[in-house]
Amino acid sequence: MSPEPKASLPCRGLRLTQGPDLLAPRALGQLALDGVSLAPGTPRGAEGLGYVYAVQTIDAFRMSVDAAANDFARRALGPVTAHVVSRKVKGGMLAEMQLVQAALADMQVDLNAAEWLVAQVAWKWGRGARTASLGSASTKLLVTETAQQIFDRAMQLFGAVGDGYDPRRIDPSAVRYRASANARISEVS
Repeated sequence: MSPEPKASLPCRGLRLTQGPDLLAPRALGQLALDGVSLAPGTPRGAEGLGYVYAVQTIDAFRMSVDAAANDFARRALGPVTAHVVSRKVKGGMLAEMQLVQAALADMQVDLNAAEWLVAQVAWKWGRGARTASLGSASTKLLVTETAQQIFDRAMQLFGAVGDGYDPRRIDPSAVRYRASANARISEVS
């Protein structure tokens, strides 16, 4: 566990804790509310709606997790495509195999659908929808699962080369693979 952050918090009774050290670093922590009191004149919402505001904030930030997962997946497509085009196998090039072509097509279609879904949720949010929890949560589920499936396929197409980290040979896919998995499980606890 990392040391407690030294953030300046806006009120008494609010405590910020640092999350655990992760394989793929990202912001993760907890806000603890214990007898919170705000100074007079501090902007606040309607009394009793703190949980609603917290969930709306989570909804907004889910879009950044979704966008990152899509980016991880998009950045896996280029290297794996370059790999299958240049990889010689018995009887020709890996990219000439029908199953490889189908896998690449599936990866592209799945990623396009995930990107459109994120764009739709962001568009709704931008038009003022602040009660998009179901849409936001289901989008995060689909997008992060899709990214993981794309990485699984990419790692299969890379074969043994994709299981390591050699920036001279391939994009650092193993690092992105871990980051994608991290995004997928981020709301479990």
